[in-house]
Amino acid sequence: MTLLLFHWWYEKPGFTLVYFAVLIAALLADKTPKRTILISGLLFILCAQPIHLWTGARHLSSFLAVHIGLPSIEILVPEKTAPSTTNALEFPDLLKTKLEAQQFSVDEVLASILDSSILSGIGLIGFVIFVRFHWRILLPLLPLFLLGLFSFQSGRRFIIFLAPFVGVGYGFLLSTAVQLLLEWARNTCQEGPTSDSDQSEQRHRERKERERNRKDPTVTPESAIWPPLRWVVNRLPSGPQDRPEIIIYPILVIFFLSILPQTAISYVPNTIITPGIYASLVELRDKVPEESAFFTWWDYGYAITEATQVATFHDGGTTTSAKTYFIARGMISKDPRDLGTIASFLGSRGYDGILENSNSQQTLMRAINSSSPTDLKTPVHLLFTLDMVPKFSTIYSIGSWNGINLGPTKGYGELQCGRLRKNILYCGEISIDLNQGLINGTRPLKRALWILDGNILREKYYPVEEGLSLEILLADENHFFRIYLMDNDVFESNFNQMYLLGSYDQTLYEETYNAFPNARLFRIKADPLKKDP
Repeated sequence: MTLLLFHWWYEKPGFTLVYFAVLIAALLADKTPKRTILISGLLFILCAQPIHLWTGARHLSSFLAVHIGLPSIEILVPEKTAPSTTNALEFPDLLKTKLEAQQFSVDEVLASILDSSILSGIGLIGFVIFVRFHWRILLPLLPLFLLGLFSFQSGRRFIIFLAPFVGVGYGFLLSTAVQLLLEWARNTCQEGPTSDSDQSEQRHRERKERERNRKDPTVTPESAIWPPLRWVVNRLPSGPQDRPEIIIYPILVIFFLSILPQTAISYVPNTIITPGIYASLVELRDKVPEESAFFTWWDYGYAITEATQVATFHDGGTTTSAKTYFIARGMISKDPRDLGTIASFLGSRGYDGILENSNSQQTLMRAINSSSPTDLKTPVHLLFTLDMVPKFSTIYSIGSWNGINLGPTKGYGELQCGRLRKNILYCGEISIDLNQGLINGTRPLKRALWILDGNILREKYYPVEEGLSLEILLADENHFFRIYLMDNDVFESNFNQMYLLGSYDQTLYEETYNAFPNARLFRIKADPLKKDP
């Protein structure tokens, strides 16, 4: 029943299958009667929803295919619709474009748990030793531990599963060490005498001890025990009711408090969505019909839908589909019609349309280029937000995929400029002469643009054929707040022209909302956008 509720919250049926196997393995390891195992297994299947075991096998197989190095190319045509898998159109694996899915070295993974990778490694070794001696009772935890080990293979998104076991390992090592120490101390020292007969007996034992020490110098005398430890040991209860945790727990508390600086307890992360962007999304709720759809980047997909009650073409759960590639392609294209036809195709035919036309790239592109806003059943809006500027290098790489590899990571270089004197921008080690159009006196600028409220206030061109473009975002006519440097491909992209410059084909698009720089919205007009195949 717990796994059924878990599945409702986190739809990953592979967990159900794995923990069914763990249940059976734990019962077998405990030598449970076969009848009890059978009944337990049937009750598990019934309460966890039987269909989840079937879908769990498929999910688990897909998970292992992605994360243990098997070919990670998405085959768009499933077996039930593909006439021939040899003709199935392949698209790039986009999982590794996510920062959380990028692979890190062993040292970097361990340093993500505690600042010292050595301390993290010791904790994991402690847990492995713990498993060695207590594997039967730890069987239910092993799937999570194995999931955490994927952080060494498939990205840091799995570190969250690995980190707790470092603490478990230290708990085992410390508690074991303390118990051994207490046992050694208890066997070595005893409480002092309290009566005349006890004193006589104590003197007799001391004489015997001295004689024994002369014969065997390796024996530790009671006097060698640290006095505070001897005092504590003598006051601990003895016999079958021993309570070593009286000592273990305070030591564990002190230890874990001592390593707090090694953890991220004091780290305060930045908000994923800035207040300005989220406020813009809330405003859009009253400006965009609920039956509309947003053509935007995936990162804020869930948040956009939550704030606006409007669907997006893709979000965090569908980033690896071919839709992500086509959305990126439309944004980086220099032709406004490309963006319109792609948005119209996805809005009218969706992912099913990609599957139906994926026998060849020519067939698919012909279907996309023949799409028109007249095919749309619901309004489609292009939504650009400020966070997409630093992400544009990834968008460009995905959108410029050449059929084999992802393209180059072209994007915006944000300059940290402190002052402007005599029309020369000083940005750390970079100086930009806006009079001559030179960067550090050598590299040429092709153009410089001053942008206010998302529109070009003024622009200056320099007499060169090849050069970089400079965009200066102004808070008012006399003060700038952001400066970007980019090459010509980024400058001429649909994203840059529409979002940062406010330059767009007004026969194809209508601007319906401008909260620059936080967000900007364009509606695709219901006019034909047909383009020759």
